[in-house]
Amino acid sequence: TERVVDTKLTKPAAILNESAKNPAQAPASSKPTISKPKTPTEQAETLYRQAKDSASLLIKQENLNEALRLNPAHLGARSLLLQTLIKSRAPNAQIKAFIDDSLKLFPGDQLFLKTQAHLYVQQKQFDAAARTLEAIDMEHVEDPSYLSLLAASYQQLQRYPQAEKVYQQLTRLQPDKAEHWLGLGISAEKQNHALAAAEAYQQALDKNTLNSEVVNYIKQRLSALN
Repeated sequence: TERVVDTKLTKPAAILNESAKNPAQAPASSKPTISKPKTPTEQAETLYRQAKDSASLLIKQENLNEALRLNPAHLGARSLLLQTLIKSRAPNAQIKAFIDDSLKLFPGDQLFLKTQAHLYVQQKQFDAAARTLEAIDMEHVEDPSYLSLLAASYQQLQRYPQAEKVYQQLTRLQPDKAEHWLGLGISAEKQNHALAAAEAYQQALDKNTLNSEVVNYIKQRLSALN
């Protein structure tokens, strides 16, 4: 009698035997994938991004504080935390301490320098404000608010030649802003540069953006100069 072999039964055995001979061809076992732990720098970046997306000042501040604990040199987190502290009306002492700490890491950062100078101006410490802002070369500054703060500090200190130079830079950056021309006119007049002062005052008037009190002041100065 001819023997019939059931291939359905023998095929698995053949595969198993072949796999035993060639372990590389054996079916791969499913092992759980273990994710690599994030470094402190990566964790800080994640917290920073979460803070940027959060609408809550409190959550922003908590995430940013933790981010800086993990990576104190994260400039983005430092800048955003400073803005958050200002928006949340944190005490000036807290803001100043944070800026002092930040400037140790980033001594030439314009945001930190400008904010520190603004605190000095609030306390009428104009000399300290000017020294702070002078930490970087004005030729490389294109932030009008930074330059305006410096020019105003120079005027308060009666350092009119320096103030005039900065106001000239401001009028080049923002020629349509009347306040820059007004500051330039005052600085020029204080140095007895009558023609330059009159031209600057007239430029300020021509913008038609100043309130009536300032307009009257400028007209008085133009009358005196002419």
